Amino acid sequence: MAAIEGAQRPFWMHQIVEYLIGLVLIAASFQAPKPMVPAVMGMLIMLNAAIAKGPASAFPLVGRTVHRWLDVVVMLLLVVALFQPAFDVDSTGRLLLGAMAFVMFFIWLNSDFSEKTERKQDKHQQKRSAGNVWHGPRAKRSARRRAERRRRSERRQTIPEKDEGPAVVVLHGSRAVSCSSGRGPLRPGSSSARMPSSGQLSAWTGSVRVAEEHTVAMSMQQRPGGAQHIPRPASYTEHFDTPWSHDAEWSSDELLSRVPERSGPMLPTFPDAKLSAVLLLLADGPNGAEVLLTRRSMEMKNHKGEISFPGGRVDPGESAVDTALREAHEEVGLDPQLPTVVGELEHLSTIVSKSYIVPVVARLDVGFDHRPHLEPQTMEADRVMWTPIAELTRPATYRLERWGNLPMDRPLHFFELDDETVWGATARMLFDLLTLP
Repeated sequence: MAAIEGAQRPFWMHQIVEYLIGLVLIAASFQAPKPMVPAVMGMLIMLNAAIAKGPASAFPLVGRTVHRWLDVVVMLLLVVALFQPAFDVDSTGRLLLGAMAFVMFFIWLNSDFSEKTERKQDKHQQKRSAGNVWHGPRAKRSARRRAERRRRSERRQTIPEKDEGPAVVVLHGSRAVSCSSGRGPLRPGSSSARMPSSGQLSAWTGSVRVAEEHTVAMSMQQRPGGAQHIPRPASYTEHFDTPWSHDAEWSSDELLSRVPERSGPMLPTFPDAKLSAVLLLLADGPNGAEVLLTRRSMEMKNHKGEISFPGGRVDPGESAVDTALREAHEEVGLDPQLPTVVGELEHLSTIVSKSYIVPVVARLDVGFDHRPHLEPQTMEADRVMWTPIAELTRPATYRLERWGNLPMDRPLHFFELDDETVWGATARMLFDLLTLP
């Protein structure tokens, strides 16, 4: 059975042969005294090849299994036209129909009609069943990787339940190595290693930041984040460096003093970009500066459940400031007269929604006790929250992920709170705000 499957022709070859059969029949009909039946059969065969989902499809409408049975129907029609006197076909046409029916049956018998996922599963199963027969460097590397994964899994399972306090984290490239407890990687996806010796630490001088004055001391109990769906690719890396101090005190005056009045003209990076504006509203709270965030409703078509700023599309005749204030009023009930606009952050473009976003930064000039009550006003949001900046800069909260492989990888910022995960364009704007010079 394996030998027969290995001899089967790829589906694109099956489609090309059917196109050729159809062209031969149509071309022969121009020379035949009775052209109707060969022409119709040729067009039918070409149409059947064109609508099947495959590399050579013109209109991929039906799956390969359906196409396989449509081929059977077409072959039966060829045979009926060959032997049925009711069909008006001359002797040369009948000979041609018979030859094409035989060719179709031959390629039908030797073609691979399986879908791509089915082929992958079959190959994987064959590799697993023949695992003990593999030889060569590639097989040895695969075996070593599997053994390493098993060892990591065993180490994670043997982590003691007792909290041993904060662990010192040494950052080596994109790897996070625990040096105090040896309990494994800082987060899932980072490389694990045993506790390095003092000699190893000395050898890493210059490329490793050792945890003393310039290291990151984090609790091994990471913040859980929220239930947001993160569509990570198969290949990504994590980086935990933070350009801010974890014990810094953040005030709205300090942050707003660094915000430029205008970051530049609106220059979309692609022609069909949708102009948008969002409002980054800052106010002073009990623990310093706070920023207004909303959570999009799960009923929304796009970006459901994600943390965002109030904002939306720029209507004709509106400025970015007008749009940001209007959207904040429509979404959370904020009086447009209350905020004082300070400036703008760097404009950014999003790939998925094809948006060009202008982040408008404003201050809420009211005391904490007189802060207006804000709540969702539409179906767009289901939660409104004032988030302290100190919560965003806590240890084990921020990380940078790079999705994809070099040189086409792209950076994404993440803030893991106790009950929500801020990521994507919102996290990028928060990062820009926190790292203003």
